[in-house]
This record gives sequence, structure tokens and C-alpha cells, in this order.
Amino acid sequence: GSPRVAERRVSVTGRRLAAMSPASAQPEAADPAEATSEVFAEFCATAGLWPGLGRTTAGRLAAAGITGPELVTAGKLEMVEGVGPKRAERLAKSFEDALPAYDVAEVLLPCRVPVKFSGAAVGYLGKSAAVRLRQDPWLLLSLPQIRPDQADWFARQLLGGQANPQDPRRGRAIVAHLL
Repeated sequence: GSPRVAERRVSVTGRRLAAMSPASAQPEAADPAEATSEVFAEFCATAGLWPGLGRTTAGRLAAAGITGPELVTAGKLEMVEGVGPKRAERLAKSFEDALPAYDVAEVLLPCRVPVKFSGAAVGYLGKSAAVRLRQDPWLLLSLPQIRPDQADWFARQLLGGQANPQDPRRGRAIVAHLL
């Protein structure tokens, strides 16, 4: 990915999360088109989130003018080098099926959480995972690879000053995690 995307990747498995200063606790306010393009690029580059899309084909999407989810159509996919009509149809269908994971990626990436957790979030929280995470960021703790301190960090990124250790949503998530 671009250097900017690489800077934003933060491991939330097995490593301590980067300390954030209060000024940087909120997700970055970016140009919406740029943010969509960045999320789309990261989503496509993450193996397994868009079934059937390989690394090579993912790298060719932008050259065919596919830089956002609204541009994913079978017709546009046929313009990608090496993609014929049948594969374009399959890719368009698999992207449509992967939209819940894409929606989660739109929540995770601005908070500097790797989009690789998008599929697991949909698996554990259902197709409305993005909405549920926005309403209750501690639900991220329902993913087996996430620890309480990581869910707290995500909640601070998403909620800013409204994140509170006494929040009942946090308590429910920690109890569920421990059980």
C-alpha cells in the first residue's frame, strides 16, 4: 500500500498498541472520497475479505477505474486485465456478499485497526456488525483474537472523550469475554 496506509496499520494481535496522545485520539477527518479510496484499497489488498480476488487482480483494479465500492460492477471488472465476463460476474457477486465486511472496514481503518478483522467481526456480530460496532465499540472484544485493552483502545479511537471505563457496554463485553 501507500506509505500513508502503511503508517496507519496497527497490529492489535500479540503486540502492545501504540500510545496515542489526546490530540490524536479521534479518527482522522479526511476527504470522504480519499477515505473511501483508502478503505477500498486496504480492503482489496487484505487476503480473504473479497473472495476470489487475488493479489494481482486487486493491484489492477485502480487502472480499470475501480477505486471505490460503488464502482464495482461486472462491466467495470471486465475492464481489469485478465478478467473475463464469467469471472467478472463472480467477482461482482462475491463483492456484494462481502459488503458487510467492507462496512466494518470503514469503521476499523480510520481507528487504525487492521481491516483483516472485518471478516471475523461479521462472522461474530452478523451482517450489521458495522452498525453494532459504532453503537458499542467494545463488541470488538467478541472476536477471540482481541484483548480487553485492545477493545478499550478501539473504543477511545471511535468515541474519543465519551469512552469511559465505567460504561455499561464495556462491562457487558468484558463479562462476555471472560465467560
